[in-house]
Amino acid sequence: MNENALIFFTRIPVPGQCKTRLIPFLGAEAACALQLAFIADVSAELCETETPCDLVVCFEPSGRRKILESLIAGNARYMPQSGANLGERMHRAFVEIFSLGYRKALLFGSDLPLLRAAAVDRAFASLDDYDCVLLPTFDGGYGLIGLKEPDASLFNLDYDAFSVTEETRKALARVGKTCALLPPALDVDDREDLLRLQSSLLSEARNVCPKTRKILAGLLLRQIQPNEKPPHDLSLPRETRK
Repeated sequence: MNENALIFFTRIPVPGQCKTRLIPFLGAEAACALQLAFIADVSAELCETETPCDLVVCFEPSGRRKILESLIAGNARYMPQSGANLGERMHRAFVEIFSLGYRKALLFGSDLPLLRAAAVDRAFASLDDYDCVLLPTFDGGYGLIGLKEPDASLFNLDYDAFSVTEETRKALARVGKTCALLPPALDVDDREDLLRLQSSLLSEARNVCPKTRKILAGLLLRQIQPNEKPPHDLSLPRETRK
């Protein structure tokens, strides 16, 4: 076992149960296909980290775990999420991870297709000097949080608000803990985020997010209007079909 853990926090991709804010724009099947691509691309990128670390997939257990296992690159431990809300689920994940003996842990979501291995390495390194590290997102939240010990006070927040990063920093300050901030990243939740992702990928190397690129190429996003019939011709793994 390594001293460092990467907690990949995600839903099992099932049509109608993931990327729900994109369903009105894309349709349930295409939104699910996008989630599948995000998970595959992010997990492949994590294999490139220089920091020795163990991957723990912490999943919301509505669906078949076999779907995730078919997407995740490399070896991983699988752990179901538990808790009444997002904050409680994240806190319990950290509690479980540190109970296993890990000294540093990063928790991040699957909505960060542009997450690079270098950012993960930088986050782990930041924990040498800080109590917490955050990867802010452009909507005021964060896509990654890193800790050296669990702390329930950091997760008693309204995660639908636009100031989650700032409120987390205030919670840390109240208990005398320090925080490092990484450069902000794009998390993809809604139509505008997806269009930003499409634009961002134009300036990235062609080997960045290959599966996500393939899905986006099939969607022709700028030609789809919110009230148009969504595309349903994307192929999904058999396990995700109802």
